[in-house]
Amino acid sequence: MCHHNGARADRLHRGGAAPNPCPMRWFATLLVKLILGFVALSLLLVVVFRFVPVPVTATMLMDENGITKDWEPLSDIDRNLVRAAIAAEDGKFCSHNGFDQEAIENAIRSNREGGRIRGGSTISQQTAKNVFLWQGGGYFRKGLEAWFTFLIENIWGKRRIMEWWGVTGWTPASTNRRWGRITDIRTGLTMLTDTIMRTGTLMLQRISAARS
Repeated sequence: MCHHNGARADRLHRGGAAPNPCPMRWFATLLVKLILGFVALSLLLVVVFRFVPVPVTATMLMDENGITKDWEPLSDIDRNLVRAAIAAEDGKFCSHNGFDQEAIENAIRSNREGGRIRGGSTISQQTAKNVFLWQGGGYFRKGLEAWFTFLIENIWGKRRIMEWWGVTGWTPASTNRRWGRITDIRTGLTMLTDTIMRTGTLMLQRISAARS
């Protein structure tokens, strides 16, 4: 707590030099301004990108292969391809609010047990990270990711999120030279079949682990 004693107050009253501002109060004021500025800027970006394409992201800029993009609306992508992507990445995408609590808890449990490091990110979380943030872990980035996930879930909606999912690789909204343009039904069915096989294998592994 900062306060001025009677002598300082008397000097100030007589026109003397003003006392130095309290460092803690100055820091707190600056912190509040930074937080409010960040909230306002993030809201503005999310609202703008609700209607216009994302021009560039940090993930794109840090890609050693450079930037090659070709935006596509979700309506131009084969439905089977979209379903296959959802089944492979986030089976609860259409029902959760941006966070899959069960997947997060399973990931935390697996990591604590010393197994292969895994995450519990949903398509919404991946989109928030790829569009607004950067790659890599860390609790600070995860906190920002949660904030942007909350925003896009409530401002963009599921359709827009799916359009901009995974900016760095294949997405329903963009294609790059790594994948090329993928829109035909045969590719979608192939991905769907592969996803079913992967999901079945994963379920068998979990059942086997639970019995052991």
